[in-house]
Amino acid sequence: YKIYPADFVSATEGTGVVHTAVMYGEDDFNLGKNVGLPTVHTVEENGRFIASLGDGLAGLYVKDPKTEGKIIQSLKAKNLLFSEEQYTHDYPFCWRCGTPLLYYARRGWWVRTTAVKKELIANNEKINWVPEHLRHGRFGEFLKDVRDWAFSRERYWGTPLPIWKCEKCEQIAVIGSQAELEEHAGKLPRDEKGEINLHRPYVDEIVFSCTTKKCGGAMRRVPEVADVWFDSGAMPFAQNHYPFSPYETRSHRAGNLAFPADYISEGVDQTRGWFYTLLVIATLLAKGTPFRNVVSVGILLDKNGQKMSKSKGNVVDPWELIPKYGIDALRWYMYTINQPGDEKRFDERDLMNKYRGFIQTFWNCFVLFDTYVEKVPNSKFQVPDSVSVLDRWVLARVDQLTVEVTEALERYDITAAGRAIEDFVITDFSQWYLRRSRRRLQHPASKKEFEIAASVTAFVLLRLATVSAPFVPFLAEAVFLGLKKKGKIKEESVHLLSWPAPKKTGKQEQRMMEKMALVREAVSDVLKLRAEAGIKVRQPIAAAPLKVGFGKDMEQVFLEEVNAKKIGAFDAVITPELKEEGMAREIIRNIQEMRREAHLTPRDVVRCAISGADGLLGVMRKWEAFVKKETNTREIETGRMAKPKATREIAFDEGSLTASIG
Repeated sequence: YKIYPADFVSATEGTGVVHTAVMYGEDDFNLGKNVGLPTVHTVEENGRFIASLGDGLAGLYVKDPKTEGKIIQSLKAKNLLFSEEQYTHDYPFCWRCGTPLLYYARRGWWVRTTAVKKELIANNEKINWVPEHLRHGRFGEFLKDVRDWAFSRERYWGTPLPIWKCEKCEQIAVIGSQAELEEHAGKLPRDEKGEINLHRPYVDEIVFSCTTKKCGGAMRRVPEVADVWFDSGAMPFAQNHYPFSPYETRSHRAGNLAFPADYISEGVDQTRGWFYTLLVIATLLAKGTPFRNVVSVGILLDKNGQKMSKSKGNVVDPWELIPKYGIDALRWYMYTINQPGDEKRFDERDLMNKYRGFIQTFWNCFVLFDTYVEKVPNSKFQVPDSVSVLDRWVLARVDQLTVEVTEALERYDITAAGRAIEDFVITDFSQWYLRRSRRRLQHPASKKEFEIAASVTAFVLLRLATVSAPFVPFLAEAVFLGLKKKGKIKEESVHLLSWPAPKKTGKQEQRMMEKMALVREAVSDVLKLRAEAGIKVRQPIAAAPLKVGFGKDMEQVFLEEVNAKKIGAFDAVITPELKEEGMAREIIRNIQEMRREAHLTPRDVVRCAISGADGLLGVMRKWEAFVKKETNTREIETGRMAKPKATREIAFDEGSLTASIG
């Protein structure tokens, strides 16, 4: 026995000396080849020792504990056992059934990919990787240590290797086409349908004379099939029947092939699979880079970071989630929860938040528009002309959003694009523009004011449907079709629209957006002061602070949002007049909520009955006209209503009112 040095043995584990079995491990095999050890199998393919093995081991299953015990007893009997103990170590098992696996040296067919290592690395440099670190990380390191490709598989199903071998002289013939095979065989096999079929078992029937023309032996196909990743990697060429003439062409691509791909996307595990074989085959054919961009996605785990497995019972069934939240919510979650290459710890609560956040908000924006607008005044959805600072701001912001999304998608930054859309819809469009524009749709001061607000809202909704269509195709289509009914759009689907041309923001628009951002910060500061003073937002205040230089339009937007009468030092003193107005607004809020409970539309006119303390009724009478206008109420009666559609108690510091609608 000899001891050989090996870099795969650790001096920090055990004795630092291990036995080597040349035919049962890659490291062992390479070491054996280097030092000239015999390459002989002592184990059959069925996992049992060969019949000629001594010590009573012949025919025994190698992983049976009884077999292991017999080996130990044999060593003891020969006084060759120094010590025996139990210890834990890594060992491969079948991930499906848990059976111990055996590394087993087999003869096979190989492709010498090491011959094009430099070309592989050079072509990889031309690819835009998302995430970028894969280029020189997981994928790049794999190319640095590239090995020859174990090309054959000992299976029945698969692409048969087109290799015939002479039974007599072992001459090899690699067949390059169907025509060449027919030339040798005379005719090609047909299946039960009468069609030429070169898969197994039909192709194995083809036998022809040795191509040397000398030995007179018969050539039969070797039994192996190709690695299935060859089929995947050859896709860009095989789909066009390349290189046989005529092959399908797409003239706008180099070499008249649909090649290279603009982008591909798969899991990060494909750095050893599809991504790799695509690059290898294209490089071997001297075609260069097979894809310009690749988006590699991380593994989907459960909420605790564990790999999903049926045996663990932590698998999430998408067909249970889709009816609850919709397929677009699931898509949006995947795009925006984190970067594509990051692992995703799936938690249904995160999906629910995405649904309630972006999905419902976007749809509710359209519902608000749909509720008040029957026909879009600007029927062709052209950019509306408005003097309102709020309108000009949202139009500038949606142009800015278009630029952000376009640039992000051009560099395949899907998450940045999605998050930009989400932030605009929730923060800018819903919580700011529509909040401040709702009155112009519900109770416009003039027909022109309504038409401008409706046109701007329609324009923004159409733009949002267009830029979000690649992410949420069904939601975008629903919004688009709703808009199409109200205007003149020739396209039948949002997915047939042209992508909007990005419009760079001018200096004037940029300054306006910066000012609006400062106004919104000031609003946030005032709302904090209100909260500290215990004053509800519906309660008007006398004054709120805002720096000078914003102009009357923005000042008015600020005052409406903070519910203040003028700009000045924060004034928390609630005068009787302000208190009464706050009470009136509280009554309005409750009536509006009762309308929703009764499933009424904004166009439905109601009657209202109110009862309670005389002092509170007096306030109600003082503000009656305002309440009726804001709630679309025809009349307000004092007393109780028979058979109301909805009733509720409205509490104030001074007592309560009972309000009903019918």
